[in-house]
Amino acid sequence: MNATEEDVRECYRVILGREAENDEVVDHHVRMELSALQLAARFADSREYRIRHFCKDRFSISKCFEVDYLAYGLDIASRISIFSHHYQILARDLSAKAFVEISQHDLTVLKVDCRERYEIKICTPETHYKEGELLIRLEVSGQTLYHLGFTFAPARAFGLEGETVALITRLQGVKGSQTLFRQAVSDWDGVAPSVLLYEAVRGVSSAARVRGLVGVSAARHVSCAFENAAPWRRSYDQFFESHGFAALHSGFYCAPLNPEKPASAHLSAPHRKRAERRRELREEVAQQAGAAWTSFRPTLSQASETVAPLQNYSSALKASYAIAAE
Repeated sequence: MNATEEDVRECYRVILGREAENDEVVDHHVRMELSALQLAARFADSREYRIRHFCKDRFSISKCFEVDYLAYGLDIASRISIFSHHYQILARDLSAKAFVEISQHDLTVLKVDCRERYEIKICTPETHYKEGELLIRLEVSGQTLYHLGFTFAPARAFGLEGETVALITRLQGVKGSQTLFRQAVSDWDGVAPSVLLYEAVRGVSSAARVRGLVGVSAARHVSCAFENAAPWRRSYDQFFESHGFAALHSGFYCAPLNPEKPASAHLSAPHRKRAERRRELREEVAQQAGAAWTSFRPTLSQASETVAPLQNYSSALKASYAIAAE
């Protein structure tokens, strides 16, 4: 059934927050012969809506109507489900103060001083918002070196058992930071920045009572150019495979939160000792990140507080579920 004139006017009121400019504009939308779902998606994907809502608030539901939100291949219902599930986890795990900090600034989950000051911080992204609801980054003396984007998602969205997984959708270094990258690898005894952030996410996920990890493949990545996919396969497919992830038929990778340690008996004594030292270092990063996340939880006196941005979106989420179910 095609959208009616009243459907068009309702989209203007509910989605754009204003009345239509004139009758001619309304007629234009009616003549497009879109269904009510297609019409709502078109309005939610409009530049006006994104400017009006996303620029004021980083939690816009309009992202869920974009086919390249998080990963290709997810339907609208799955994208909305992931969006909703993620903020339910944050509402459960973060105090109101921590939520404000993570959405307006950032929260530090690790700080180490050696030749330089290394900090791992977590925030909601100002850019690349399609590649994860949370962005965790490694800074070297205040300069960002590497990003990892992730989102708490329902396991069922990927055909997995359990309640929640951490969906990793962005692994990206900062251009022009090769020298700093090499220094960081040296300072961290050969552990790459991407691995440090991966361990931090593993620690945060453990503290959030997540039991599994899902990674996006190059083929599903929203920024992958298929004519030059080799670098993406190295950054994503090979990274996940090297960390014990198994490929899913849906184009994603999955792994338990705490995979088995790789065998080291075949290594020489010096190499075995170095591998063990790296494992201990990685585990320490995960434990400290998890402890930091736990410290962001509300105290008993704060337990009744409700995160305001989530309240503002409750009606939008309900409406979006209704649209997706049509």
